[in-house]
Amino acid sequence: MSTPITVLRNTHPLPLLDACKWEKLEGDPHTVNLNAYTSEDGSKIMGTWICTPGKWRVDYVKWEYCHFQEGYCIITPDGMAPIHLR
Repeated sequence: MSTPITVLRNTHPLPLLDACKWEKLEGDPHTVNLNAYTSEDGSKIMGTWICTPGKWRVDYVKWEYCHFQEGYCIITPDGMAPIHLR
């Protein structure tokens, strides 16, 4: 039997404050994670991520899908032009 579909609006995640371990480079950014689902092996997470303005150094080691509901992000890979996401 397959795992049922998790519908985000039917979940009640607890806020996790400042869970990111990224190096802060500019400003005083803070985050809130609302993880609504985590797979058994921990490789997949679904939820909402909220942050205040700031700049981090991030090492992306996994593929990530993002849907922006508000605001924007600028990702600048080392040695490359900035990528603006809205």
